[in-house]
Amino acid sequence: MRWYVLLCVVLFNNAYGQQVWQLNSAITDLAVSPTDTVHCRLSTPGGATVYDGFGPCRVNIDRVTAEHNGVWTMNVIQPNNVLAEVQTFSAQVTTSDVGAKPTVTTQVQTNKPLVDLTCNVATSDVVTACVFRDPAGQVLQASQGVAEDRYSFIQSSQAGVQSCGIQINGPLTSDLGLWRCDMQTASDTYYGHLTVLCPWAMRDPDVAAAVVSEPTLTSDSYDIVAREGESVTMSCSVQSAIRYCYFRARNGTIFNARPGMSSPTLEYVGAGLDAGECSARFSQLLRTDSGAWSCHVGFPDNSDEQRVRLAVEIQEVFSATQYTEGHELVVSGIVRGSPAVNYCRFVRIDGLGFTSENVPTGYTDGSSLGHGVCKIQVAAPTILDHHPWTVVTQVSGHDEELSQSTQHTLTMPPSMLDDPNTRWWIYVLVTTSVVAIVLVVFSFKRNRRWAAERAYGMRNSMRNSMRKEPVHDEKPPLPA
Repeated sequence: MRWYVLLCVVLFNNAYGQQVWQLNSAITDLAVSPTDTVHCRLSTPGGATVYDGFGPCRVNIDRVTAEHNGVWTMNVIQPNNVLAEVQTFSAQVTTSDVGAKPTVTTQVQTNKPLVDLTCNVATSDVVTACVFRDPAGQVLQASQGVAEDRYSFIQSSQAGVQSCGIQINGPLTSDLGLWRCDMQTASDTYYGHLTVLCPWAMRDPDVAAAVVSEPTLTSDSYDIVAREGESVTMSCSVQSAIRYCYFRARNGTIFNARPGMSSPTLEYVGAGLDAGECSARFSQLLRTDSGAWSCHVGFPDNSDEQRVRLAVEIQEVFSATQYTEGHELVVSGIVRGSPAVNYCRFVRIDGLGFTSENVPTGYTDGSSLGHGVCKIQVAAPTILDHHPWTVVTQVSGHDEELSQSTQHTLTMPPSMLDDPNTRWWIYVLVTTSVVAIVLVVFSFKRNRRWAAERAYGMRNSMRNSMRKEPVHDEKPPLPA
């Protein structure tokens, strides 16, 4: 009986069983506790708390790593309970997709002057269309019984394998490099990658140097310019199947992208990882997201990650400014694209607000609602008018308002030093003062030296007079 009770407890606590997560994939808002959970705290196998709040426990992981493998712990409070119950689930991180579609095998055969490119996939679905992309991105259709220019269709037959191929008669330098085949069936699309290197053409060092024979990540749009509110598509691609891909924003935020992924932030829109495409559509980028982004991809053979830089500029939909023209102050707001707006509203820093239809005395309206321009002029602006304004408008056909604040136009009083005449007189005064001080000091030193020399001479004269013996009157000699 005791073992039965323990078994029931274990089964209850592992009600969510085992989660199987793909390595390097992203987990977005995955509920892992009962839907009627009132409050939940979730901890990783390492003991770190990653969710602590109302409602079911939810897992959000930018990229699954080996550290996420193991037993996760949940403290769940359900209705009619006071204390939390401990529940667990096991996460298994795997490197292989469950139910992954078959891999396309490729083959390149050369027999001068012919080159045969063949793609095969093990599926019972019949290939309804097949195209090849050459190194320059040109798309060539491989259709049975069709031949044109240097290209013709070839077909091989294998039980349980669908195939398509194309033959090149007399390949040019532009045909050498990395190719891709796209095979479409009723249920899916399959992609394969081929490397075309003709031995007789590669003997020329100049030709060999010009051929790209290793997968290299590139982007069709290195410079992206869009407005706030518009969807922004970022993409990069490589001539190889990739294992994972992600985008890194200017502030370091990571956005993982994978086929089938869709969230309020982004949606994967590429052909697939097996096609070598990493492409995502972002829907909520702001002007502050402008800057250097990067697209990163990893490969199935665990070779080094590749990345390519993207320059993203998100422009404001509505901008506002204020400036002075002579003694007049101008406050304006402009909607990019010049759409019609329903109204313009102006709010001063002290709370005074009005629209372009009812401007107060002293203000003149210069708005053009049909072209998305809001504008007022103030003939005699006060200090309050020179403080920042808030300009608000609403584009026709939209419910939300657009609002922006301006920068103040307060200026400091002009300095005396800004007047050239004043600066000249200050220069003369300073120069004269310096010369006078030098003369006074020099004269003072000269007078001190003269006085010292006179005093020294008088002192020496007195000393010499005191050292002389007294002079006595000489008496005439006595007569003999």
